Amino acid sequence: MQRNRFTLHRLAHLFFVGLLLAPAAHAAATTPGIATGFHHSLALKADGGVWAWGYNRNGQLGDGSTVEKASPVQVLLPGSEVIQVAAGKIYSLALKADGSVWGWGNNAWGQMADGTKIDHLTPVQILPPGSDVIKIAAGRDFAFALKKDGSLWGWGFSDAFQLGPDRTDNLGEREFSVRSVVQVMAAGSGIVDLATAARGVLAVKKDGSAWGWGNNERGQLGTGAPGVRQWPPVQAMPPGNSVVAVAANGRFSLALKKNGSVWAWGYNEFGQLGDGTSEVDRYAPKRVLPPGSGVIAITAGLFHTLALKKDGSVWAWGANNAGQLGDGSEWTLESAKLYETAKLPRQLSPIQVLPPGSGVVAISANEYQSLALKADGGIFEWGNASPENRWFGMASPGKLIPTLMPAFNLR
Repeated sequence: MQRNRFTLHRLAHLFFVGLLLAPAAHAAATTPGIATGFHHSLALKADGGVWAWGYNRNGQLGDGSTVEKASPVQVLLPGSEVIQVAAGKIYSLALKADGSVWGWGNNAWGQMADGTKIDHLTPVQILPPGSDVIKIAAGRDFAFALKKDGSLWGWGFSDAFQLGPDRTDNLGEREFSVRSVVQVMAAGSGIVDLATAARGVLAVKKDGSAWGWGNNERGQLGTGAPGVRQWPPVQAMPPGNSVVAVAANGRFSLALKKNGSVWAWGYNEFGQLGDGTSEVDRYAPKRVLPPGSGVIAITAGLFHTLALKKDGSVWAWGANNAGQLGDGSEWTLESAKLYETAKLPRQLSPIQVLPPGSGVVAISANEYQSLALKADGGIFEWGNASPENRWFGMASPGKLIPTLMPAFNLR
């Protein structure tokens, strides 16, 4: 394989995933949750309120302004309690207990599904109450809503069949944009969980299988060979594998099985697959953590991965140019030179960054940042510590080790 010589900075503007980590099932009381976007973060409090911080040029913080915020501000979201949040590249989504879906931020590609290109600085309704939505997912510039009957609905950018075939409005110069909510899969699809990457999608079905569609240029769909774009969905892991969760980001994919094993495939320039190698892509799922490892959650940053174990410990691997692994490695002039030659600091196998007993119950990663939510409502943050990323998305200066956010709690 020819090595990729792009710098991480350039790639960061090409690839992104919104990973959702807040609870998906309707409940009488809201369980706190976190989500990270390109350079902004969301937090869901126990009272159903949503808070945001970081970059805000397109209104992705939802506070009515375009001013960046170093400390969390409350999103101006009216009505009933929110039960789930998701963050795209420069937009945000929320699911309410009444089944409605709301969005705010960038709308260049139809992320607000309102038929326009106008950004929204405060939340607007995308799907009404009674829509029976149980999960939301935010990709880089496209989004999904999974309904109780198993049907999947989507909107936004669809250049690689993210929203299925022939989903183009061709509105002016913005091609491949779907500016209204469309049905991607019919009722009874069997989908119980999904994850969105920059231009691709992974889904888990109730039979324990994992499926993918969209962009496949680095083999991130797990079919055994790379491709350009894929529809209909293809099977990465067959029924009986007991897959319970998936994660995706910068052209690589992850799967967590019921037995605690973790599998990875796709792009591996920086060791983000965690199999002890780098610069060797994997076109089919490969096990990186064995059964019995105790992993209960996974999340993917742009080029790094986090795993949460049931003992509360957090593990990380992949690129570490901005402290996103949390192992204390410092950005130096030498590492900057390595960064420019695609030899940036990295870990090729999982390392522990938070010990057992840390109380962590959820994790989230974005471009160069990592977050961990504690059971008591506190939030650890780390990363964004490179010279060019010291501020974006953080409630404090970049951190090389997990650090509790000051004066902010979700309980």
